[in-house]
Amino acid sequence: MFGAILGAAGGIAKGVMGAIQAGKANKAIRNYKRQDLVNVHEGRSVSTRAQEYAQEQLAMSASTAMQGIQASGVRGVVGATSKIVGNAVDSAQKIGAQIDVAQTQLDAEKAADEVRIQQTTEARENADLAGLGQQLATGQQNLFSGIGDLAQGASSIMAMGKANQADGKTFMGGTPS
Repeated sequence: MFGAILGAAGGIAKGVMGAIQAGKANKAIRNYKRQDLVNVHEGRSVSTRAQEYAQEQLAMSASTAMQGIQASGVRGVVGATSKIVGNAVDSAQKIGAQIDVAQTQLDAEKAADEVRIQQTTEARENADLAGLGQQLATGQQNLFSGIGDLAQGASSIMAMGKANQADGKTFMGGTPS
């Protein structure tokens, strides 16, 4: 009888501990803080210093060339001006293309880091929540196991008590007064 009582008491303790564990896990899941990761490329921009310098050099070259051509007379100015303007336009387009390539590369790096951030965040959160879910499941399992142990202990106590009474003893096994 004493063993059945201890078993029932152990079942109560296990059930209470399981309920506490499940409650803590449930609270942790409800209060779970999402992670906030930052894109390593945030705030970066394409440097245009080299292109600005190239444009300045181009303007100076064109100016110097125009001064030299002006000294050669009207025919020289007319013929060379279109060539200088054409070269200036071509160079400006190349400079613009370089800036565009650099911006496209930066945009791709930002997008790739956003993918990395999303994957990292998702993996971490999935692992965290899976662990909390396991803790919740374990707590619930212990709660129901404790209830089962209590029911089994109570059943054993009842069976022993009835057997004692059938043998002419008190429920707890003592001799009647």
